[in-house]
Amino acid sequence: MEPALSDGDYVITVRLLSVARGQVVVFEHPHQPGFHLVKRIVGLPGEVITVADGDVAINGESFADPWTTSVTSGKASWQVSGDTVFVLGDSRTISSDSRTLGPIPISRCRRVAWRYWPRPRRFI
Repeated sequence: MEPALSDGDYVITVRLLSVARGQVVVFEHPHQPGFHLVKRIVGLPGEVITVADGDVAINGESFADPWTTSVTSGKASWQVSGDTVFVLGDSRTISSDSRTLGPIPISRCRRVAWRYWPRPRRFI
C-alpha cells in the first residue's frame, strides 16, 4: 500500500458502515486465516471491473486511478455483487488483491481510520 502505508505501520480500524471508492480497508486473507491484507476499494457493489492493457475500467469506462502510478497487470473482468467490493493494492505490481482473490465480502472489511505509528519524525 505504499506510499499511503508502509510495512510496519500501525493502524486503527473501525467497522465499515458504508462503502466508498478510495477507502482503505483491512480484511483477513480468504485462504490464510490470521493473515490480514490492507487494500483500497476501487469497485463498488453492482459495478463491472475490467483490467486490460495496464488500465482499470469501471462499467466500461476508463478509470483515472489517483492512488497508484503502477501498471495494473492482468486481463480479466469481474462482476461485483451487491455484498462485495473490488479491492486493489496501491503497489499494483506486487499486490495480492481482487485480481487473484476476487471481490471481497463487505462484512469481512474494516476501514482504516488512522495510522498512529510510527509517529512523524522531527529533525532537531
